[in-house]
Amino acid sequence: NKLAAIGIKTSKHIDIPDDPAAIISSIRKAFTESEIVILSGGLGPTVDDLTLECIAKALSRKLIFNKKIAERIKAHFKSRKIKMPADNLRQALVPEGGIPIDNKIGTAPGLIIPLTPIPYPISSKWERVRVRALIAFPGVPFELHPMLEQTVIPYLKKKFPSDRIIKSRVIKITGLAESRVNEIIEDILKISGNVQMGIYPHPEEIHVKITVTEKNEKSADKII
Repeated sequence: NKLAAIGIKTSKHIDIPDDPAAIISSIRKAFTESEIVILSGGLGPTVDDLTLECIAKALSRKLIFNKKIAERIKAHFKSRKIKMPADNLRQALVPEGGIPIDNKIGTAPGLIIPLTPIPYPISSKWERVRVRALIAFPGVPFELHPMLEQTVIPYLKKKFPSDRIIKSRVIKITGLAESRVNEIIEDILKISGNVQMGIYPHPEEIHVKITVTEKNEKSADKII
């Protein structure tokens, strides 16, 4: 919803296992399909936190030790009078060209990597890709949300300006079969342009989702 409010449509959402090959291939595939790729999770200090390493490999970039992040992590533990495990300094590694996002709650900074549509080695040959920004968040929601609202949304509004917003509403229907709902709204489903509709079956109810792309929220609400 935060992205839709600034006119950015989410085209795909996938879950990736903690497997380096799967993460790297998923990142590279996303580069061929989208202008913005957002990752969450895998930025912690443990051996199964692989996101930074995989981003670096996917982009063929070095991991650079960031002294400023390291000092902030040390200060985080010192303020709590806890001895810092050495592994936490892994969180101070930043893929070359990356912009760290300050984490005011935990130790894992987020990351923005601005990208221009230049060739990257995403397969056996060099191909031109469209992605223009890669963003990584820690997976903990109460750490992710402040980063999104305070840093990433302003960044995306500046770098990917849009004169449209995307707004959705879900109507929940019970007591009717999916086919009957389709019969009732069949003509509406054929509407194209700035309105998209879909029917989605759920246990004991049918959801009808309406998505509108408009110049402002008032216009979108009127159409919905």
